Amino acid sequence: MSYLTFKLISLAILIVLLVVVIVKKKSNPEEETLGKANHQAIHDEMYYVEYKLIPHFVEMFKAQPKKASQIVLTIYENLVTLHNHLREVDPLAFGNVSGEVCGQIDNECLVVYEFPKPFDMPLAKYGSIYFNSTQLKYQYWTLELSMHGNYVLGSKTTEGHANYGQRPNLTKEEFIHEVCQSMDLDETKLMSEVRRIEKKSCS
Repeated sequence: MSYLTFKLISLAILIVLLVVVIVKKKSNPEEETLGKANHQAIHDEMYYVEYKLIPHFVEMFKAQPKKASQIVLTIYENLVTLHNHLREVDPLAFGNVSGEVCGQIDNECLVVYEFPKPFDMPLAKYGSIYFNSTQLKYQYWTLELSMHGNYVLGSKTTEGHANYGQRPNLTKEEFIHEVCQSMDLDETKLMSEVRRIEKKSCS
């Protein structure tokens, strides 16, 4: 499947999930924002982006490493689309989304995304993708909401999920540090060049 085909299919699925949430919200205007009718639908659309859509895009890097910049930007655009629709359900409940590229995307970089605020397990607070274009290495990391307000450092592929243990409610900088330690990356080098991802360009 080509990059463009997958991008169109993933966007179509995301739109369907978002429409389900909005329809349920409008059909139950007096219901609590995250009541039973909306809770599962909202969870499903957030889960789809974080644990289905992003791993598939990351896997594309293996076959098309020169498209790393497009992959990074497309993931960010999907997060923005998700967040905009969640704000229609509740303008304040889901925080903000953002994206940063630490390092050089055409060489070695760590891409860090702030996800919509998680409200249920195992939705994630942050996601991070390591790309190394010269060695064709990549890995997707998440900071996942767990029991009692704690979090789990995880790594997700299209094949499965790895758990690296409990963590407290980390800041973005602490999450980056944990990922760099787990992969034995040169954090100082990567953090010496940080750029925000914008819709027009992430390079």
